[in-house]
Formats: sequence, C-alpha cells, structure tokens
Amino acid sequence: MSAIVRPDHRPQRVLLILAVVWVFGCFDLAYTQSNLMRGNFIELNPLAALVAEHAAGGLATFKLTLLALGSGLLYRLRQKWSAEAGTWLLLGLHGGLMVWWSMYHDAVAICVNDPTVNASTFSY
Repeated sequence: MSAIVRPDHRPQRVLLILAVVWVFGCFDLAYTQSNLMRGNFIELNPLAALVAEHAAGGLATFKLTLLALGSGLLYRLRQKWSAEAGTWLLLGLHGGLMVWWSMYHDAVAICVNDPTVNASTFSY
C-alpha cells in the first residue's frame, strides 16, 4: 500500500506573505517620507532617523535594503517551518504598523481640522 503524498504549500505561503509584507513596507516608507516632509514628525528608529537626516534618499535606501535582505533570507529558507513562522510574525508586525499609521493619520486630521484640539503625543 502506497502512502499518500500531500504537496507542501509552505513555499507558496511564504511568497504570498512576503508579497503582502512588501506592500505594507512600501506604504510605511511612503507614510514616513510624507510625514517627515511635513516637519512635525519624528522617526522613532534612531538609525533610520540618522540616515534620513544625512542623506536625501537615504531613508528609502535604508528601509528597502533591510526589507530586501530580510525577504531574501526568508525566501531562501522558505522550505522550513521557521521561515513561515518568521514571515507570519513579520506580517503581524507590519499589520500593527499599518493600524498605527491609520490611528496617527486620524489623530492628525482631527488636530488639523480643529485647532482647539490638542491631542497628547501619547495618542500617536
């Protein structure tokens, strides 16, 4: 009696998750750059802030390089369960970042539209 061989779909899941992480990463980069140009935004990552301060396209290069290196490593290890777990973790962190950006933009819109509102920086 032959054993039933089930196809392993882990590599496809890892690629799909990485694609979504790239979309979220590009949105994060766009939001960060647009808010830095506004002048009332501080990059909380000290290394990214240093790069953004000293090089014109440095922030984009920095963030995209880190995203590419991490994605390349996870892609290379896509057959292993730990790579899939890592991509799920990365997706969760980037998803949380997208929620944070949404809340930040809602708070900024309230403050801009109603000058009597002074929201604390904690709400951002």
